[in-house]
Amino acid sequence: MPICARNKWRPQQFDVKSAFLYSKLKEEVYIRPPPGFSDGDKVWKLNRCIYGLRQSANKWYALFAKFLTSKDFTTSYQDPCMFIHNKFECYISLYVDDIAIYSANTPHLTTLIKDLKTAFEISDLGEASFLLGLDITYTSDGIALTQE
Repeated sequence: MPICARNKWRPQQFDVKSAFLYSKLKEEVYIRPPPGFSDGDKVWKLNRCIYGLRQSANKWYALFAKFLTSKDFTTSYQDPCMFIHNKFECYISLYVDDIAIYSANTPHLTTLIKDLKTAFEISDLGEASFLLGLDITYTSDGIALTQE
């Protein structure tokens, strides 16, 4: 947020719909059908990750990181969920299926958002006003953060 305050940026927030389903499973995983879908003693083989599998978050992160590295982003040394594009000063944070983009409103940002919407089904939540437990208020002096 200090970078946003200094540059007078307004972070954009996005939600990835069914994020884990984008990741394919390499392992063989079988589950029992939920109640109401039972067909005798049959089990289902999963081809994609679902919420609740231990490896789902890791596989989703790997897929998202691969997408961003193809767009010339690198992971932060301090936080692997923060991605940095040094050429046009853009930062992306990933928290499970929530994405925040910290950047100036440039054609590069417009292209990046378009590419994200092409690769994943995302909901554009607009300017970040509540992020990871922080209330964000924009003022003429910068950004105010509060937490209850």
